[in-house]
Amino acid sequence: MRDSFKCREIPDEDWSRQNLERLKDAHPHLPWDKLSGENFFALSSLVGFSPYITSLLTRREEFVLLFLKEKIPNPSGKQALLKEILKKAAAIKDWKEFARLLRWFKQREFIKILALDFLGRSFLRSVSSITALAEATLNASLVWLTENLFPREMRERFFVLGMGKFGARELNYSSDIDIIYFYHAPLNEKERYISLAREITRLMDSLIESERVFRVDLGLRPGGKDGELVCSAKAGLNYYFYQSHPFERLALVKARPVAGNIHMGKAFLRNLRPVIYPHFLDFGYLEHIKDLKKRIEAEARKSGAEKNIKIGPGGIRSIEFFCQTLQMVFGGKIPDLRTRNTLWAINKLAQHGIVPEEEAKFLKNAYVFLRQVEHRIQTVHFRQTYTLPQEEAALERLAKSLGYAGHRAKDDFLADLNKIRKRSELIFSSLLEPQETRKTQDINELIEALLDGERRTQEIADLLKIPVHLLEEVKHILSVKGPLGRRRISLLKEILVETFKYLQEFENSGEVLAKFLAFVERLGGRLSFYYALKHEPEKIKELLFVFEKSNFLTNLLREAPGAAEALFKLEDSFCIPQASPSSNLEEALGMLRMAKNEELFRLGYLDLNQKLDLLTLLTRLSNLAEGILKETLNPALRERNQEESLLTVLGLGKLGGKELGYRSDLDMVFITSKDEDIVSATKVAQQFIHFLTVPLPEGPGYQVDTRLRPEGRKGPLVTTLKGFLTYHAKDSGLWEKLALLRLRPVAGNEELGQKVVQEIKELLSSFNFGPKEAEELRNMRFKMEKERTKKGLVNLKVGRGGLADIEFIVQWLVLKNIAQDIWEESTVKALDKLAGSNLLDNALAEKLKNNYLFLRRLEQLLILVFDKPGEEKEYLPEEIKGLKSYLGKDIWDRLNTSFEENRKIFEKLLA
Repeated sequence: MRDSFKCREIPDEDWSRQNLERLKDAHPHLPWDKLSGENFFALSSLVGFSPYITSLLTRREEFVLLFLKEKIPNPSGKQALLKEILKKAAAIKDWKEFARLLRWFKQREFIKILALDFLGRSFLRSVSSITALAEATLNASLVWLTENLFPREMRERFFVLGMGKFGARELNYSSDIDIIYFYHAPLNEKERYISLAREITRLMDSLIESERVFRVDLGLRPGGKDGELVCSAKAGLNYYFYQSHPFERLALVKARPVAGNIHMGKAFLRNLRPVIYPHFLDFGYLEHIKDLKKRIEAEARKSGAEKNIKIGPGGIRSIEFFCQTLQMVFGGKIPDLRTRNTLWAINKLAQHGIVPEEEAKFLKNAYVFLRQVEHRIQTVHFRQTYTLPQEEAALERLAKSLGYAGHRAKDDFLADLNKIRKRSELIFSSLLEPQETRKTQDINELIEALLDGERRTQEIADLLKIPVHLLEEVKHILSVKGPLGRRRISLLKEILVETFKYLQEFENSGEVLAKFLAFVERLGGRLSFYYALKHEPEKIKELLFVFEKSNFLTNLLREAPGAAEALFKLEDSFCIPQASPSSNLEEALGMLRMAKNEELFRLGYLDLNQKLDLLTLLTRLSNLAEGILKETLNPALRERNQEESLLTVLGLGKLGGKELGYRSDLDMVFITSKDEDIVSATKVAQQFIHFLTVPLPEGPGYQVDTRLRPEGRKGPLVTTLKGFLTYHAKDSGLWEKLALLRLRPVAGNEELGQKVVQEIKELLSSFNFGPKEAEELRNMRFKMEKERTKKGLVNLKVGRGGLADIEFIVQWLVLKNIAQDIWEESTVKALDKLAGSNLLDNALAEKLKNNYLFLRRLEQLLILVFDKPGEEKEYLPEEIKGLKSYLGKDIWDRLNTSFEENRKIFEKLLA
């Protein structure tokens, strides 16, 4: 394969000699004696190869002058070229005159690019220069039109996406420019933007004196050729998220803003990132990509395609499709792969081990070789062709233009080309094909026998070591009728083969299978998930592990089976989906609910596999809830036509302390500023709570507790700041004042929320808390212990020495010393602050902190594994001892020691 495409011999010396004479006859007064060295060779090569360039040089003296300089000038960069065009166009008012100017610049730049190309300029620099020319002329068209025919402000609300080679900065000499026009303005202005887009297209694509700037292809716009010429940005987002075809999503890999408001275009593509590079790869979508690949292969097999270096076997399209597909498959998890340029993409695929180094090196060289061949074919007459010439003389010129020399130039070129295309085709053929089959034939045959009724169910159950009633359930699931049912059955058969194979590793295989089959029934027709399991069968084993080990996650999947998609994106960073104000309410709430349950499953799964420490778990659960609260309040406000400033939502308890667990309620109070806003704020708060708690197809929401508001259940849902402060100044009990220590704004009016917290701090600082309050607190704690615990069972929260002892100690010490600025919502951080302020002995603080972390870790594990119903979670000693693989063999002794230490410290500090 060639390292250099520098032309070493003039492609056709006879043509060259004749055409140079023509040039001298056309421009006799030019100083031809100054033409020497590289410039002479470049000019001779061009006129000995391209009739189009020869014709231009014959007609335009100024272009010949480029070769009479000391060095052929470099092509202009985008900004410099745009500036030059606009300067010359400043006085032009006539449309046709401006169109001619654009074509003149195009011709000049092409001569410079091609001349340097023949002298060995790199492929990347050449395609980058052609792309810069396209961008400059496109932007110049937009600016000229909005200066002369349309309002100037229109270009600030308008952007153009470059697709394909234009977006990748890889244009060839006769490329179409694939573009999509978007606007961001009121719908009643759409017609003006359509007119603007039509005029830009006309300026670029119309034949003026047999020349166009670039062909414009608008076929990739939303809706294709049947879609609007210009699309609103909002409608575009909606289209790509919910209606786009797989090939359109694949095309977005190379999308780039190229004209108009570039910042707006970048924001548009940022919003589309989940579409272009999905975190969870829909394997149903991958099947579409496989179909697209088959169509490419079929097209390459057509008669005559072997001469076509773009669509033929091992051609340019094969390499580009290979790269874009792998970018789309892995780009969701590897941001490094999100590049538009083909050569850079191949580099990144190799760096991350997706493509072998040696294969990547070959593909890069092959791509450059094929693209250079494409350039030479097209620059003979500057026509959009990809077919090798038939004539021997034309093939000889082509070979020499690519740097081949001597009497074997043509044969050497064809030999290299065939070798490259054969290997490229082999690599392309391997794309998306499994390396090895994963079926277990014996189990597969048993499942077929089960369905066909060839063998008795009991016999098959014995062979598979599965209860017979579960095999009847399998038979029922695999007998569903209808088109969707048939597609589901073919996938489920393969999945069940793997399932039965893995079940042999589980002791309680019958129970695990029962849960798996219940999950499949709830999963219904989510074919994309079945495809995902088929392509990554190890995830089946992970699901079975979940069903064996965790009642919490099993129950979550019973209510929200879609949450299992998190299995395919365990390492992804989580972000709350943000719906636009125009989004459908059900879709917006469903999206939030789905995100919430996926993250909950992800955290539970990681915790079950001991990949999360306690504080990370509590923080992520709290951040999840807070994010959902913020995004759920927005539609509640919109439904009532209210602004965010209307009310503030404050968290208390575990929500306020950022210590939420798996089954924690969200303790909240709602505050508004003015009496006259109470009715409106109450309606918003009610709507908000409904949105948070209502059952949805995407799974359960949160449990909300508003009993900590003034007067509890009897009090109004929303109160004013003044009313809130008055109640706590005069009427609230000691336990309510303790609860205020975790008060924190979590949604709504942040400024009002901070004001509430500050006022409450000052109010609590005005009280004196002494022995009387300590006694009240002790009695409260002992009453709680007596009424809410059962003999023989362990209650980690309110049992003797449990979490409540630590929380009461911390809250009492903070409340008693609140004037010393030790406010801290988190229990762990409050302990550190108390020790740092010498309000609690360091050794006691450390002991309490360690015990708190141990008990909370045990508490969350018990929920994860057993998920007992009801508010009071009580456990048998055997259940706790069963978690020794997580917390050590001495778990029971540690628990009892912790209880004793906590109670002793409680007695001491609240004596």
